[in-house]
Amino acid sequence: MDDSDVVREARRRRDDEFERRTLAEKLTVIITTSPLPRHPCMLMLDAILASLHRFGGCAGCRTLIVCDGYDVSETLPRWKKGKISAEAAARYEAHKMALHAACRRGGLYANCEILENWQHIGFAHGVRRGVRAARTEYVLVVQHDRPLMRRAPLGALVAALDERPELAHVNLPTGKTLAKSYEHFVASKYALRVGAHAVAAAGLRFVPLLQFYDSTHLSRVSAYTTLFGRTRFAPGDFLEDVLGQRQLAAIRAGGMEAHATIDGMWVLDDALAEVMVSHLDGRDVLSMVKWREFFDGGGPPSAAAGRGGFSERTALELGASCRCWGCAAPDDDATPAVTLKLAVQHRTSRGLPRMAPVGSAKVRAFAVPTGRAQTVYGSVCDATQGEEKWGVFAQDLERRR
Repeated sequence: MDDSDVVREARRRRDDEFERRTLAEKLTVIITTSPLPRHPCMLMLDAILASLHRFGGCAGCRTLIVCDGYDVSETLPRWKKGKISAEAAARYEAHKMALHAACRRGGLYANCEILENWQHIGFAHGVRRGVRAARTEYVLVVQHDRPLMRRAPLGALVAALDERPELAHVNLPTGKTLAKSYEHFVASKYALRVGAHAVAAAGLRFVPLLQFYDSTHLSRVSAYTTLFGRTRFAPGDFLEDVLGQRQLAAIRAGGMEAHATIDGMWVLDDALAEVMVSHLDGRDVLSMVKWREFFDGGGPPSAAAGRGGFSERTALELGASCRCWGCAAPDDDATPAVTLKLAVQHRTSRGLPRMAPVGSAKVRAFAVPTGRAQTVYGSVCDATQGEEKWGVFAQDLERRR
């Protein structure tokens, strides 16, 4: 390496360090998550965080992991509706216990904070809670199954939003919103030339989208505050379901000029043909194996990953052999197996609290530093009580140390 290469490398490192500091000051990452069949496994969140650090330079950013609540149901589970079995609820509680412990441990979760919701509120309200907790000008909203596949120029994106106030919400390109194919799709289906309304800033091009998409996007906190102030969302709603058809109808009626009045979203066009954000199927064993290899230093996951027909039981069996901290610890003496008993709190006719057991599951007790099996009691509080589940766990665990 000659002197010129050394100088260029030094400049690159200086610029990267400046970008990381700028991101940490201006950007908060919000990751929304909810119960999954593979819990207590943490591999999906590990993959999301690893991709954000590796391709987004977000390691120094404050990261809020918003955990949705659930309803225990005796019928078939409806995961997207937050209705799960008692066993799945116990595994999800164990997953959240492992998340809290991982945040205290540091490493990949060094700048992470856990925000728990005590009932099922859905994606829209989860984002709302994260936005309210943010202390920066911008937020990067990420779903728990949407990892980055290649470099995302978040520093340049923040600079572009600083420069162009009309860029309120910017989607990172997926297979559906990749700019060139999206422009062709809109022109053929709606006879609209969205490319003619593109804007440029910070060396990047931005194409207007006809509707809001929940997938990974960078937003102004002020824009989200305005959106939540004038739009009502029911528990369980997705942003794109409530806003999408309404925005599309407004643009078809009023033309692209209506885009500026409807909480319009843009998509980044960085002139590359590869998607920036992919989808990770947590119920697919092959998909998770491919992603584990990818973030261990292998090549990108194949296109076939994510299309398997694997059962919930198979996913759980993969979790049992996963290397993530949520599945198995390296030292059994430090993290013993426990039985997590789940109970729902009710009020008696006299107003006294009563705990009704609903299920249990064998889990790893990451917060219990002993070598013998113990019983950990937790509670799922109904909406009228407003008590903190984690507070019950922490208090009980502290008493048993």
